[in-house]
Order: sequence, then structure tokens, then C-alpha cells
Amino acid sequence: MFTVELNRLNTDHSGWYWCAAEIGGKYKPDDGDYLYLTVSAAPAVSVLGSRVSAEEGSSVSVQCLHSAAYQNKLKQWCKSTDWSCYTVGRTHTSQNSAVWIREGIRSFKVEMSGLKKSDVGWYWCSVGDVQVPVHLTVTDALTAPRVSVNRSRVSGEDGSSVSVQCLHSAAYWNKQKQWCRSTDWSCYTVGRTYTSQNSAVWIRDDGNTSFTVEMTGLKKSDSGWYWCSVGDVQVPVHLTVTDLLTGMFACTVYVIN
Repeated sequence: MFTVELNRLNTDHSGWYWCAAEIGGKYKPDDGDYLYLTVSAAPAVSVLGSRVSAEEGSSVSVQCLHSAAYQNKLKQWCKSTDWSCYTVGRTHTSQNSAVWIREGIRSFKVEMSGLKKSDVGWYWCSVGDVQVPVHLTVTDALTAPRVSVNRSRVSGEDGSSVSVQCLHSAAYWNKQKQWCRSTDWSCYTVGRTYTSQNSAVWIRDDGNTSFTVEMTGLKKSDSGWYWCSVGDVQVPVHLTVTDLLTGMFACTVYVIN
């Protein structure tokens, strides 16, 4: 495959073109195909960036724009190698990245997360019968996978709440994420709310590289060591639950004779 880029187009460039491979020899016909290029004053379909790049394990987004006349046309994101297409309004998970397409006003946004090296190649923003190419490059991750927390020691009063943010590198995007207690290794998974004899635990995935743990209705028995667990890596966090502080006030009495 070879790629031809035409820059600074104007309406005079509209017409038939010949994409060919020379076979060689005076009497051997070349092999090729015709295509018709239409250059309009206002493009019906376009993209904000025709070339995008991201690290392996991270995410990338492409915004596809279209004119009002194409509002009701079928909108898709397609890969050129096998012409597998993903439709607006759905989340698709394949052996490579997860693809999510969200429609806007005269545009739709494609988000690819958990990128792999096999995702490299040409894609198409397809609206109706018009396609615009986009090339994706996936580079090696710049840093080794790692997991950390925003605070290794947290404290809260009896009956109150506390939160911990667990951070991880993009390479750990598709790994299992949990909040575990060291005493009995009871674990809570992202996306669920748990209510036990102690506090209620809620874990929210913040995006590609972090998740937040919220513990409400704390009890003294919640004190101890916990783990932010991502894949096979755990980072310790110590929780201290103190007695509920009660307000105190002083009263001065004046006796008038």
C-alpha cells in the first residue's frame, strides 16, 4: 500500500485520478484503478486530526465533523485492513482496544482505550457514502507499569467518611482493580457498592489511570491496613478511625444581688 496526500486543495482539483502500479515493459499494461475526487467549498465530512498517536495501553480520541445535510446518515468508525465498522451510540470491545462512539451536533467523537500495537493503521470516519481517512500510531509505553495512592495514611471520625484515590499507569487500564482489607483479604471491585457490618464501600473508576474508594459510616472496627490492588500489584493504605468529637461549651453565670 502507498499513500497519496494532496494538500491545499481547491475546487479545480476535482476530477478523475489514476492510482496505478507500473508492471514494467513496453507491452505489459499497468495495474490500477480510477477514483473520482470531489473538492467542495465546504467539506461535507472532515476530521480535526488526520493523524493521531498515543502510547500502548492509553487512549486516543478523534472527532469526525459533517454538514447538516448528513445529520441523519449512518455514522461509523471503520478500520481499513478488514473494514470492521463500529456504529455511533455503542461501545465495542474487541481483541484489541475498546471503541466508544458518541454523537454530537454535526459531529461524532470516537474514543479508543486500552490501545495495543495491533491497533496501528488506517481508519475511516464514515458518514453515509463519504469516508475520511485517519491514521493511528501506537508507540511503546514511556514508563514501566506502576501503581500508587494519593495518600498512604488516612483518618476519619467514627460515623464519618473517607476517600482514597488509587493511581496506575495506562498499561494497567484493563487489569482488575480492587480495594482489599489486609486482615481477612476481603476485596471490593470497581463499579460496585458494598455494605458490610462495618462501613459502606463504593469504588468508582475515574477513567483510564485511577479509581476512587469511598468508605462511609465508618466504625472503629474499620481501622487497619488496606490495599489498592491493580492486577498483581498492591499498594498499602492505613486507615485510622477516631472517636467522634463532640462540641463543648462553657457557660458563665453572673449573680446580681
